[in-house]
Amino acid sequence: VMDMKNAKPDGYRLTLSPVAIFRQPHIQKVAYDPIADLSYVAAFMSYDFLLAVAQDSPFKSVKDIVDQSKKQPGSVDYGTPGKFSANHVLMALLEKKAGVQFTHVPYKGDAEAVNALIAGHTKTGVFGNTVLPHMQSGKLRALAIASETRPPAFANVPTFREQGYDVVTPSPLGIAGPKGLPPEIVRKLEAAVKSAMDDPAFQQAAANYGVRLEYRNAPDYSAFAKKAFADEGAIVQSIGLE
Repeated sequence: VMDMKNAKPDGYRLTLSPVAIFRQPHIQKVAYDPIADLSYVAAFMSYDFLLAVAQDSPFKSVKDIVDQSKKQPGSVDYGTPGKFSANHVLMALLEKKAGVQFTHVPYKGDAEAVNALIAGHTKTGVFGNTVLPHMQSGKLRALAIASETRPPAFANVPTFREQGYDVVTPSPLGIAGPKGLPPEIVRKLEAAVKSAMDDPAFQQAAANYGVRLEYRNAPDYSAFAKKAFADEGAIVQSIGLE
């Protein structure tokens, strides 16, 4: 993202723009402004985050871990791929909504956190779509997904909202360029993104990873960016991650 500050707005140098770029400035000093320094071209997919347990876990629902945490605050731990990740934010939001306290166990990445959960070192974990093969193999079960509705790859997993907890973490992934990207270049890049999304091979690759294809054009993605930057600031402040 920082490279965009020095890049020419000619459409030849672009960057992937995950949701984390809107959260990071609220957590630490960064050398970029996600709104002023970037032109948002298009979003093409969306990640989902799931609360998972080992196959033999006694927990069968979000209510189960909430009830346990009300009896013994901090007794339910959860692994994530790191502090301040969307995974961490998800559980901090659940703590706030449910009025409970969990114990966060940050790892160096998804693989470490998954292995810890399978080995029984943690009671629960929060993962992105990378958890799908471990669910398919029967090693892990998902208790909830933090999406608005159930995506096709996780059709059997209830959302947090379905279980009475208003926890949603929209996480589109898109493409951005330097500020001042000319409208005609944006339109060409938008069309290229849409064309790639219509390719059956790309669609199959996304399905294999359980990732949702979700298109946002430049105006919609720009509006999302502004809202996400404000929302992340409010979330960080309300749950005390700063």
